[in-house]
Formats: sequence, structure tokens, C-alpha cells
Amino acid sequence: MDENQFWKIIESTRKQAVSRTRPSGRDVIDDHIETLTAELEKLPPAEVAGFAARFQDVRARAYHWKLWGAAYWIGGGCGNDGFTDFRSTLISLGRKTYEAAVADADSLADLIGKPNIPFLQSEGFQYVASDVYRKLTGEEIPDSAFDEVDQSAKPAGERWDFEDAEHGGAASKALTGHAGNGRLTGCNSVETGVQHPTIAGTPGDPAIKDDRRDVTVRRTLSCLNAA
Repeated sequence: MDENQFWKIIESTRKQAVSRTRPSGRDVIDDHIETLTAELEKLPPAEVAGFAARFQDVRARAYHWKLWGAAYWIGGGCGNDGFTDFRSTLISLGRKTYEAAVADADSLADLIGKPNIPFLQSEGFQYVASDVYRKLTGEEIPDSAFDEVDQSAKPAGERWDFEDAEHGGAASKALTGHAGNGRLTGCNSVETGVQHPTIAGTPGDPAIKDDRRDVTVRRTLSCLNAA
């Protein structure tokens, strides 16, 4: 599947999801999973596999330290699995937002306060194509459908201490400014006016570890839903 068709499907199904009326506490990503599922079910299995392969390629291009740092600040921590979920959910926001973030992670600060932004470490969006393919064929997508991925590859760019907001740029500074006194978009699992629990930072190597038991850094993020 070519990239233009891929993004057309992502964006049209997001538009459908956003237009839905959701009960309190339901994340827009849940509706997007449903609308994307319905759209992919209309395609022949080979095209569903092509969509999955393109998804993997697009997500791999977002494997960058700067973007991981932004994910860390937005989520109050972000390990390996969380960053995979983050990049997958970032794709759900459409081509313009995705490409802006890959080019400059600081652009993610612009998402603060905007409506219909999902929890950015949501798990599930990346599995839609494989689930649909399995439903259509009773089989898994063959490995031959995907480009070979180097599992030992490191993120692109310069590695840095995610707790260093000065090094982190505009995204981390904007998020720091919203901590405790504003709305952090993406924390829509809490009711309006309810403060998010204290979120533990990750000790030692915050870019890799996701062990929140050995706490060296704590900060409270006030995640207030838009009115």
C-alpha cells in the first residue's frame, strides 16, 4: 500500500471517530480503533497486510530520542513498550501531526489543550490491521509482508537525560508549565477537576527503564479535561 492511501485511511477513520458522541471517560482512540477496523474489513487481505506493513514502516521512522523524550514528559514516564504505543497513537492523529512531530518533537507542545487528543500511550491501535487480517483469513499476516526490522537498532539522534527540561526543548518546557496548574492533553482517563496521582519518574536510565518502584524523581501532573 502506498503512503498516500495509508494516510487517507488513517485520517478518514479519525474524522469518523471524532464525529461520534462519546460518553464521559471514553477515549477517542477507542472509537478510532472501531472505525479503522470497519474500514479495513472492506479491503482484501493483501491490502490489509499492505496497510500493516506501511504502519510498521511509518512507526519505525519515528524512532528518535527527541521524540522519546517528548513521550516521557507527556506520559510522566515512557519505557520501551510505552514508546511503541506512543508512536502508534501518534500515527492515529494524521499525517500533518505525525510529520511535524518527527521533524520537530517540540511541535507536540501544540497538542496541549486541544480536543480529541487520545491518551498518547494507548495500546491497541497498532493491532487493528493484524486483527482484521486474522478475522478475514483465519491466519496471521505472513512475515514476508513486512520489511526486515533490525531489532538491535537504536533510536536516531542524540541520547539525553529526559529529566533535563532545559535540554528537552519547547515540548518539555511547555509540559512543565502545565504541570499542576493546567490541562495536560492525553490524560483523559480522569474526570474534569480531578488531579492525576503522583507519577513516578524512572531512575537511572529514564529512556529505557520503566521501573517505578525505585523512585528517584516524582512529579504531579494535573490532568484536567477540556470543558
